[in-house]
Amino acid sequence: MKDSEVTEKCQKTTKIKSEGISSFIALQGDQSNVVNEATKVDHYSLQEKIEIDDKWDSNCYMKETSKMKEFKQDLSCVSVSTISSPPLNHRQVLSPLMEKDSLNVVPSTSILPNKNSTNCVIQDQKSYLHRTYKENDPTKEMISFGSKNVSLATVQKVRHSKVSVLASELCNLVFSNRELALCSLKGKKTNAHKNSFQKQAIDEAKIKGIIEYIAKYFCKSPDNIKDEVYKAIGNKLNNFSKTFEGKKIINDYLAEKFAQQQQQVEANQQQQQQVEANQQQQQQVEANQQQQQQVEANQQQQKQDEANQQQQTDNVSFLRQIATLQQLATPQQQEALQQLINLANNNN
Repeated sequence: MKDSEVTEKCQKTTKIKSEGISSFIALQGDQSNVVNEATKVDHYSLQEKIEIDDKWDSNCYMKETSKMKEFKQDLSCVSVSTISSPPLNHRQVLSPLMEKDSLNVVPSTSILPNKNSTNCVIQDQKSYLHRTYKENDPTKEMISFGSKNVSLATVQKVRHSKVSVLASELCNLVFSNRELALCSLKGKKTNAHKNSFQKQAIDEAKIKGIIEYIAKYFCKSPDNIKDEVYKAIGNKLNNFSKTFEGKKIINDYLAEKFAQQQQQVEANQQQQQQVEANQQQQQQVEANQQQQQQVEANQQQQKQDEANQQQQTDNVSFLRQIATLQQLATPQQQEALQQLINLANNNN
């Protein structure tokens, strides 16, 4: 190879190295400018931040792709040892921006944008906001009114400047319509369509929960509003039982109670009939036993009578034989036979 050719090739190599390093420095500068611009959005709104992130994501990726292609072409003839440090990759460029607290984005490599997804920053913003809302969801916070728990969001919808009205409105949340219609403060008899029934006492624990909530609502002591709340709840119970819905609940309750009583009467009748049937069956069994015993006794008596009759027949036959022998016997034999006759008569 000639000296002129060697010199020309060395000059080309030096030029390629210089252009490659310049491209790398320019790439770093462009990426730094993008990061610097992106970190100046603290005073922007959330929507503007999301739009900036999306725009930055697309521009950064396009710039990086074009620069890296040029840089790789320039490095095809350059030794790796000539580069002091490798270029920043896409994730390293994004790290300072993703760690900014002003963007409310949790830093994670799993949510960083890549060339296959340019909208992951926006999706992560929405996911983060949705997750934050769920953690502070007022519908999940419950307020206890005795055995009844009501969500805070539902209770907060009930607002009024008067204690009595607020207590009456809270009754609709804490007590069911059946409780409002069939209960009173302490339990008492009432009359609905000439059907009298015993009202049950309302749940005292729920009333205490209402008193405590109203006391906190008006920043008062529970003892100061206790009487007013009780009066309001008593009026609520009394008035609701007079409404169309309350009367319907009472009538349904009376019909249900009557049906239960009727079923109980029928059950008692069936039970009584069963008892009587059992008694008759027992009496029949006893009668059969007595009849069987009587039959057995009669059979035994009949056997005894037959035995006695047979014995009497045998005795008569024996006496006849003795009498015949007396006629043929000597005086001494007759005397012995007479003794046998006397003995037989004594046995009879």
